[in-house]
Amino acid sequence: MVLFGCALLLDESEASFAWVFKTWLSAMNDQPPVSITTDQDRAIKAAVHQVFPETRHCICKWHILRRPRKVVTYISCSSIFLWKQWAPVYFRDTFFAALSSNHGVSSFFDGYVNQQTTIPMFFKQYERALENSLEREIEADYDTMCTTPVLKTPSPMEQQAANLYTKKVFAKFQEELVETFVYTANKIDGDGRVSKFRVAKYEHDHKAYIVMLDVPG
Repeated sequence: MVLFGCALLLDESEASFAWVFKTWLSAMNDQPPVSITTDQDRAIKAAVHQVFPETRHCICKWHILRRPRKVVTYISCSSIFLWKQWAPVYFRDTFFAALSSNHGVSSFFDGYVNQQTTIPMFFKQYERALENSLEREIEADYDTMCTTPVLKTPSPMEQQAANLYTKKVFAKFQEELVETFVYTANKIDGDGRVSKFRVAKYEHDHKAYIVMLDVPG
């Protein structure tokens, strides 16, 4: 996560959020974001619609799922529009950074600020949090440049990824790549554009998946 800035608001009104978004827009040479993820606050939703009318607005899935199951069921059944604002299947055509619940802004300030932090102290702690984040980033860059990842497959794709990705990202990619080698894909139907495959993990043939491959013409 990269923190570009913060804003201190007097209240959580639509006007306050609109001011934040307009200020951000000005700083970005009037280039609106492709996507934006927030909680389900109505004032934020209205401000996003006002300032970023063309931006895809997604409601954080973690905020939805942390609510009681009955409430989630009510939301999904009674408001299809809101349901479409957080289910990932509806956002496949738009880029959204994968921001997990434990890597948000709250965790960025963990150990630095709390409800008792005064405004003067907040600015000092804010600087310390940024310095600490920068130090971790420099350490990660150094680790990436000074160490050579150990390849686990003969795949050229893995070699290319090792040369391009940071050490941490490559480790995630490598884990997924190695996992693919324990699956077999057998073509069972299709001769043209659309093909059907039976995909199963070794020694787990009873848990096979049917995968459809549609190759654009």
